[in-house]
Amino acid sequence: MSNAARRWLLLAAAVFAVAAMLWALQPRTRSPESEGDAGSSDAGAHEGERAGPGASRGRGVAAREVTVAGDGWVRGQVVDEDGAPVGEGQLVLWCRDTEGRVARIREGVLPLDAEGRFEGPACRGEVCPELRHPARVPAEAWALRPGIEVTLEARLLPRLWGRVVDPQGVAVAGAAVSLTLPLDEDDPSALLPVGVSQTSSDADGEFSVPRLERPPCDACQAARGACPDEILPVTDRVQVSARAAGWAPGSRVVELDEGDADAPFEVVLAPATAAIRGHLVDAEGVSLPRALVLARSESQPHEQHRSEAGEGTFAFEALAEGPYTLRAL
Repeated sequence: MSNAARRWLLLAAAVFAVAAMLWALQPRTRSPESEGDAGSSDAGAHEGERAGPGASRGRGVAAREVTVAGDGWVRGQVVDEDGAPVGEGQLVLWCRDTEGRVARIREGVLPLDAEGRFEGPACRGEVCPELRHPARVPAEAWALRPGIEVTLEARLLPRLWGRVVDPQGVAVAGAAVSLTLPLDEDDPSALLPVGVSQTSSDADGEFSVPRLERPPCDACQAARGACPDEILPVTDRVQVSARAAGWAPGSRVVELDEGDADAPFEVVLAPATAAIRGHLVDAEGVSLPRALVLARSESQPHEQHRSEAGEGTFAFEALAEGPYTLRAL
């Protein structure tokens, strides 16, 4: 090989080496998918930072929308005051990391099985299980540690306890019971002091509904500022109304303390002696079929009835004494 050819080969090798070095020094760019995957694996994800797979960085999201990856497991059982399993409801797992940041744990919504047991992902920090149950709250603030099986106690909410009876005190079964704000309530924005507003009486004429009560504040709620000291604007009275076939509607205002008594308060239904019947016609006296007629008590505005005007006729049988306003639709 000539000297000229040898020089050209050395020059080409030098150029190739420089190009390779420059390529190696270039910063690597990451795909959105890999960026999101890396963000979702951080157990300390918090508001305004990594928000899970596919989320853009720096966008900022609310704490309830953020999830963190699991790290280990949490496992246990929810029981009642007597140690019996609570076999309904679910737990929502939150994570509070070592720096006090809070986020929900991905795949951390755990239904309780028939024995009240649960198992789910943990995180690198403290796990707070939020109980979702129609009639129970934690007996105390709950906290879980990864790898440690626990037993959690949930107590019943206090209940408003009543009974539907006739004038002789005999139970009226199957009565539809509704709970509303009293007619003389001064604050229209006030909340009902109960968790449900509709129920029915059992074979003994009895019914009960859970009262509202704030659950104990756990470490995750405290870190999120979700434990306000102000009292919810709830009333301490409720209007309880009952209706049953063959009986006139009954209603009374109940103080919450009455629901704590040793015996239930009573809503008395009188026999249905009043009735309204009529014929629905247009301006020329022609019957109007397939219409709906509403009857509303003028003395008890919460009491309303409806009747289908089949072939233009309608009837309301189980009414209380007093005037009613009728409206046809």
